[in-house]
Amino acid sequence: MRFTSLSLIVFLLVTSATIAAEDKGDASAPMPKDQKEFIEKSSRLTSLTNRIAEHDKNFLAAVRAKAATKDPAEKRRLIQVMLEIKAQRDKDVEAFNRIKTELKLRYPNQGEHLERRYQTQTKKSLEEMEGAAGLDELLTRIKKVIDRKYAPFIEPKEDEKSPAPKTVKTQEQKPERIRIER
Repeated sequence: MRFTSLSLIVFLLVTSATIAAEDKGDASAPMPKDQKEFIEKSSRLTSLTNRIAEHDKNFLAAVRAKAATKDPAEKRRLIQVMLEIKAQRDKDVEAFNRIKTELKLRYPNQGEHLERRYQTQTKKSLEEMEGAAGLDELLTRIKKVIDRKYAPFIEPKEDEKSPAPKTVKTQEQKPERIRIER
C-alpha cells in the first residue's frame, strides 16, 4: 500500500514536471529526450528501492509471525509467503542493478550522483534474510568476531594441551599473559 502511494507520487511529480516544461514553450527550452529518459529511470530506481525496503519489512514480519506460531500448517503457509517475498525481492534487485548500471554507463556525468545516492542492492539467501531478523544470528556473528580478534590471547584448555614435560619457571621468566574467560 505504501509502495503504491510513493510510486504514484513520484510518477505524478515526473509527469507534472514534464508537462510544465512543455507548456512553457518559448519561455524555456524543452527538456531533451535523454534528460527526460534519465529522470524516468531514476524515478524507477527510487520506486524499486522503496519496493525492496517494503519486501524486507514484510519478510521480517513473516519471520516474527513464524517464530510466534505453534501450528505446523500456519508455519508452512508462512514459509511459503517468505519464499514468495524473497523471489519478488530478487526480481526487484535484478531490475534495480540493471537500471543503475545502464544509467551509470549511459549518463556518465550524472552517474556520479547515482553512486552517492543509490547503494548497490544484493540478493540474499533465505537463511541470511531470516537470520538477519533474529537475535541468534546477531549473537553468532558477534561471537565469531570476538573469537577471531582475541584468539591469540586465549590459552588452550588443559584437555587441549599436548602432554609436554613441565618445567618450573621462576616468577621473572614467566611472560605476562592476559586471560579472557568465555
